[in-house]
Amino acid sequence: MRSGGVLAFVRGDLRQRIKLVVSDLNGTWVADCAQVHESVCAVFRDFSVREPSLEEYRLRCGISRNPTAFYRQLGIPFFVSSEEIVERFRTHIRMRPPAPPSEGARELFEALRYFGHPAALVTLLNIDALERDRRRFDLGHYFPAGIYGGLREKATTLMDLRRRFRCDPGELLFVSDTYRDLVQANAVDCFTIGVGNGHGLPKTLKDARPKLVVASLRELQETLEMK
Repeated sequence: MRSGGVLAFVRGDLRQRIKLVVSDLNGTWVADCAQVHESVCAVFRDFSVREPSLEEYRLRCGISRNPTAFYRQLGIPFFVSSEEIVERFRTHIRMRPPAPPSEGARELFEALRYFGHPAALVTLLNIDALERDRRRFDLGHYFPAGIYGGLREKATTLMDLRRRFRCDPGELLFVSDTYRDLVQANAVDCFTIGVGNGHGLPKTLKDARPKLVVASLRELQETLEMK
């Protein structure tokens, strides 16, 4: 591993110095959209409600603060509690095979590590679920600047990271596959990149006004100048 040099985002006439790269986990670093959609459909089948297509799911995923809102919007009765929806989803997702890292994920963060550029991970996973993923993917290797989980708003964690790494506006690059994540990161002056092969559709991500929506983390790596 080299000592940290210069890291910059370069695309056309846009050039931005980056001090810290922060990634979302599900749908961004881990390619679990198919597994999650299948588990969501299983919940709809439990209540004999029409299953959402993959596009319907991706159109609504990650917009509302309430993780069960789109279940209601697509027909799950209101007499079913949010707690029951979440518990049924967790039961179904545990039956699915583990999802692999997304396209280019390992390569991007291995390159950042090699050049000595810090990277962190932020997720809403509870501690137990996060610990499983930490061991399975050796996340500590790829994210030496820390792994942050729990139900705390991501904007709060990102603001804390900006202070810790003394990032001026735009010097913390945050990458995610959902609209809500990108809106929160923009609100605390992060340099935001949407990844279009996760849970959110590219057209939805663009509505959050990130600097760029890339097809994958592999494409994101092509925009980063590492020295």
